[in-house]
Amino acid sequence: MVYTRDLKSLAVRLAGSTPAPGNFEQSEKIDRGAMQQTLQPKCGVGILVIKDGKLLLGKRKGSHGAGFYGSGGGHLEYGESFEEAAIREIHEEAGIEVQNLRFLAICNFISDGRHYIDVSFIADWKSGEAKPMEPEKLESWDWYDMSNLPSPLFDAVEKYIESYKTGKIFFDLELGNK
Repeated sequence: MVYTRDLKSLAVRLAGSTPAPGNFEQSEKIDRGAMQQTLQPKCGVGILVIKDGKLLLGKRKGSHGAGFYGSGGGHLEYGESFEEAAIREIHEEAGIEVQNLRFLAICNFISDGRHYIDVSFIADWKSGEAKPMEPEKLESWDWYDMSNLPSPLFDAVEKYIESYKTGKIFFDLELGNK
């Protein structure tokens, strides 16, 4: 089954634009073969970092998730392991080193016109001062007490935190609105 908003939105997506957020409708009329090359899910990797019982979060800016608080993360690069990607992303984005990296959860997201398979990890801070290494994408980093997190949280980070608190490791086809 393919999830689209409507055939007009599908045409926009096939042309390379992202439609505005909205409800998804199921459609059996779409030629899946024609879509497979264009509309494949992407693979994302996310990482929560803990230091002295506090969680590292950054306030996002730019086109995707502006104003929301998120963790480190990004796309899996060709030939890279999930663990390598998580460690690379947090270093590229925050300039810190981590240790004791461990699996957190896997999520299948459709959010804001994007479809991601997201593999998340949790790690302990090892060294470095968190600072925005990509200032065009992030305003600032800060450490937050788990009982007093900022708002709004980026949709993937909400699932990471739920996983951390509950032990749930699988979130399938979560429909987000951010």
